[in-house]
Amino acid sequence: MNEQISLANLGGDFGVIGNAPVSSTSSGRSYGIEVLVQRSIKKGLYGILAYTLVRSEFKDKQQVYTPSSWDNNHIISATAGKQLKKNWEIGAKFRLSGGSPYTPYNVGFSSQKAVWDVTRVGIPDWDRLNSERFALNHAMDIRIDKKWFFKKWAANIYLDIQNIYNQQAEAQPFLNVRKDEFGTPLTDPSNPSNYQTYLIPNSVGTVLPSIGLMIEF
Repeated sequence: MNEQISLANLGGDFGVIGNAPVSSTSSGRSYGIEVLVQRSIKKGLYGILAYTLVRSEFKDKQQVYTPSSWDNNHIISATAGKQLKKNWEIGAKFRLSGGSPYTPYNVGFSSQKAVWDVTRVGIPDWDRLNSERFALNHAMDIRIDKKWFFKKWAANIYLDIQNIYNQQAEAQPFLNVRKDEFGTPLTDPSNPSNYQTYLIPNSVGTVLPSIGLMIEF
């Protein structure tokens, strides 16, 4: 209630620490369309291509529809695989999505000494809620399967590698204060009640391999 925003826009950042008053008065809407083309298994080859156009919005404190944190706009995914001899199979999936919205920091407020000394983090500018967007993101996964079939059971061992080329997705930057050689925060000479601040670029993403074994009876 204090910031007049939907909790859905806080995502994983919302928790029980520092509880704030809430009310179930938020409203929103989402709509879109998906187009999918699929190639059935033919000569061991198969594939799926899908495109999604999506809009996700909620009403802000002025009761104006604003993009939600899930409003990626465009999502494309392509999956292909090949069944090989001796029950080997290889597949890959490529996905591309538009950048999701995020709320920039209120740098002027965050850099106030009285504020920074308590929070030590950037404070979102809720008057510019979700007014910025991250760059589009893409990644590719690959998977190799080997299957064995017996009279009463079957086994499948696989190697799955997500984000195989280690794509780094843009994430919310960090706000920090500039310090001298002794680690003391520097005062903003143009505004002595504030510290000097700067943004640290941030990204997420890593190669994630896994090996699994499935047994069916």
